Amino acid sequence: RVFSHELGHNLGMWHAASWDPASTVQADDSAGSLVEYGNPFDSMGLGKSYDTQITPFTVHYKNLLDWMLDANIKSVTGNYSGRIYAADRTQLTGRNYAIRVDSNRDLDGKSNLDYWIEYRSLVTENSESQNGAMIYLSDDDGTGSQGDATCRLLDMKPSTPTATDAPLQNGSTFIDANNRWKIKVTGKGG
Repeated sequence: RVFSHELGHNLGMWHAASWDPASTVQADDSAGSLVEYGNPFDSMGLGKSYDTQITPFTVHYKNLLDWMLDANIKSVTGNYSGRIYAADRTQLTGRNYAIRVDSNRDLDGKSNLDYWIEYRSLVTENSESQNGAMIYLSDDDGTGSQGDATCRLLDMKPSTPTATDAPLQNGSTFIDANNRWKIKVTGKGG
């Protein structure tokens, strides 16, 4: 775990954080706080929650490293409905492994953040990750500083004290605090 985390730093990545909202109903509540290592699904965060082999870097980090091509990420600026495939499996040409919503959000003093949506399938012992999509805010360039983080995983169950149940569940909807963006998980394929 330490090796993969430190290797990520040597490749230029910052910590994969989560956002701990002050609200028990709004995942992107601006009165919340950053949990620097808070993403339990990424080895740049609290990857120690699960085996390192099933907690790869987020799609955005992979994209910054050119390990995930732009062609495999659906970028949207408005209404869109489509499918994404599990980002922690073998990548095939012609498939989308994440959706990037060009949302230009502000949170915790960081601006120009975009929503990233991805699905992970390898953490089989967590029913939340098996039946939901991870949604995080991240900046385009992956910039950060010590004590800061590029990615902020949004906890879609802010009423619980942990981010292990953060994925937006199948059939559930997230409407951001600005009432501008609505993200809904409508189904799970085979």
